Amino acid sequence: MIYITGDKHGDIQEIEMFAKKHKTSKDDILILLGDAGFNYYRKKDRKTNLYHKIETEDVYQYLKKIDLTILVVQGNHEAPAWCCDDVHETFRFGNTLYQANDADNIYYLKNGEIYWFNGKSYLVLGGAFSVDRNWRHIPYTDEEDSCCGYYFPEEQMSDDQFKRAWESIKEANYSVHGVLSHTCPKPIVPLYAIDKILANDRMETKLEEIASQLHFDIWYFGHFHDNRILQKKYHMLFEQVVPLE
Repeated sequence: MIYITGDKHGDIQEIEMFAKKHKTSKDDILILLGDAGFNYYRKKDRKTNLYHKIETEDVYQYLKKIDLTILVVQGNHEAPAWCCDDVHETFRFGNTLYQANDADNIYYLKNGEIYWFNGKSYLVLGGAFSVDRNWRHIPYTDEEDSCCGYYFPEEQMSDDQFKRAWESIKEANYSVHGVLSHTCPKPIVPLYAIDKILANDRMETKLEEIASQLHFDIWYFGHFHDNRILQKKYHMLFEQVVPLE
């Protein structure tokens, strides 16, 4: 079975209970829609521009051992896999993706690429803008930490990644079954969270452009910390773990 859930921010109680209840195995897949709660305690090397892990993250250690295969969509409160120094490229689900070097069950989906699950195609569009970025700092290896949290400049999809997304869309004749993202198209942003995009709505605007030209049956996203179905097609997920449609 393939399942999907929203932001975890290191709280994996729902995943733990879900795995026990359903007696999952490594053949079962769980997709996390960003801000999983690991790849956060890292620092960036100015020479390589890669992020290096600086401390053990309990949630990551737990997920390495859980009887599930974990697929991660990029969020905005984590170092993106494509600029971490402990992953490698491999091929699964019909496309290339990143796999953790020290875990046989943790993978990271690439932005702008299409993957296949249960015979259906899904476009990945991860990342978002951090509204609290001004109170955070970029973690460099040669700098001391301040009292605030970390901010990763690569938190949003790059122009090249959006270019690749449009190439993927054209290759798929502007039609996929689903979309997996962290944030959502601008018109779908819930009113209670509109402040999240007031400072910078680049991602949401670009996702709106894609949504207007792409035929899709379902769009999954997280980021807004709630579980809702909007306009029938858009499924916002937080703590719920549901089967992938």
